Order: sequence, then C-alpha cells, then structure tokens
Amino acid sequence: WTFEAWIYPTAARQEQFIGFGDGGSSFSTNINMWLERTAAGQLMLRYTNGSTNVDVTSTGLSVPLNQWSHVAVSFTGSTKTAEIFANGTRGYNAAISTFAPGQRRPRITIGNRVAEHTGGNMFTGFIDDVRVTNGIKRYTGSTYTVPTSAHPIR
Repeated sequence: WTFEAWIYPTAARQEQFIGFGDGGSSFSTNINMWLERTAAGQLMLRYTNGSTNVDVTSTGLSVPLNQWSHVAVSFTGSTKTAEIFANGTRGYNAAISTFAPGQRRPRITIGNRVAEHTGGNMFTGFIDDVRVTNGIKRYTGSTYTVPTSAHPIR
C-alpha cells in the first residue's frame, strides 16, 4: 500500500499529518503507523505494534516550512519493508519487522495522530491531495517523479 499527500507546514513543531491504525490509547494493545514532521523539519515514520513503539528518524528527508512538499510512504506486507519519500527522493528503505497492520479495525487519520483525541498533535498548515492506495506501491527506487496534477478519479 501507499499513503501520500502534499503538505504545507506553517509551524516549527513536531506533529503528525497522516496515519492509520486502530486508534488504541495503550501502546500495549494498539497497531498504528503515521508520518510526522519534526520541529527541525525532518520527515519521520512512527509505528506501534503491541508493546513496541518505534521511531524511524533516519530518513534524511527534509520538509521545509511554508512551502508545499510531496510526501509518501509505501509498505510491502510480504517483506514488511517500508519506503519513505519526499519531493522525489527516497530517504528510507528497510524492513520494519515488528509492524503487523490489519489486525483490528483500522482507520485513517489526516491532520492528527491516530490515537490522539485531545488535539495536542494536530498538524499546523495545509494538507492536499491525500491518496491511500491498497495493494499498490506507487513509488519504488531511489527517486520518483513528483505528481504535478490531481490524482485521477476512478
């Protein structure tokens, strides 16, 4: 599957902007994955799987303030491999073997953390052209062509 969106952050703080999972409030039972931007502008992936809470911060990808950036994460279930992309460049490609999605009722959250109900992690800025594709990795390889038009309607 692939999650992708255009984001335009307007605040220098750590915040999540797209994720999915069961929204559990306990790290011992929830299954969640989300993309976020750190206060320093780095794109990172976070996921939880039962008692495991993992931050993938070594993406090497930057998402600057006050400008549009295309971001995406692709996940291959058979190999449990995640690829993280920003503005045409892959910054991370590795197995995340402790993540096991689809075990309960997943939901997609845009502009906030999946398990967050207080609004403390709400994204400050704009999000556009969000696309979630099940069963297809839209981007592979070290570079890709950034979409220049809206996603087709099918």
